[in-house]
Amino acid sequence: MKSFTAFAVAALCLSLLAWGCAPAAEEEESAEAAAERAFAELPILDEQETWPRIEAPEDVAKVAELRDGWIQAFADGDAEHLDFVFKRDAVMTDLSSLVGEEAASPDRFFELYSAELKLDGDVPIEYGNWGSYYANYSLTLSPHDGGETIIDVGRFMARLWRNEEGEFEVFRGPAVGDAAPEFALNRMDGSGEVQLADMRDKPTVLVFGSFT
Repeated sequence: MKSFTAFAVAALCLSLLAWGCAPAAEEEESAEAAAERAFAELPILDEQETWPRIEAPEDVAKVAELRDGWIQAFADGDAEHLDFVFKRDAVMTDLSSLVGEEAASPDRFFELYSAELKLDGDVPIEYGNWGSYYANYSLTLSPHDGGETIIDVGRFMARLWRNEEGEFEVFRGPAVGDAAPEFALNRMDGSGEVQLADMRDKPTVLVFGSFT
């Protein structure tokens, strides 16, 4: 009986020792922590290292001012300043896929959400008077009604052009339904040129192409 009792006590001690040494179950990673990790792990755009960079100090400062303005506009809910994002003049996430078509316009978006934008790994590309801005982004959306926070991580890109004052702006292409910008083309027979305005209200076909 004594030997059985000693055996039982020894077994109990071994069990307690094993339980105490067992690793604790890993805590489940929060959505915020997962997004921060994913954002930190996004590679900088190494594949574009050979592209010409905007390097003049004054131009770098201008692009940085644009970038900081976008970040601040998301924080302030400045719908007018961010109109270009919603019109797809910037390549980011499709915000309607995150929040639904109901919030696909900037005014409605900021009625429903407060937002925090992070940009990292700036790569401003130079093409003379044109350029592009690339970065990694993390966007956190907090519903005003207290719903679940939405976090999206990915790549951000905006086309830039240098205006007459030498400042960089986001290039704004015409939206669906806008009138085409005015331009002139030389006639193939060398007899002069034709203005687009001259062709209004007439059946007109425009064929665009490029040669590399």
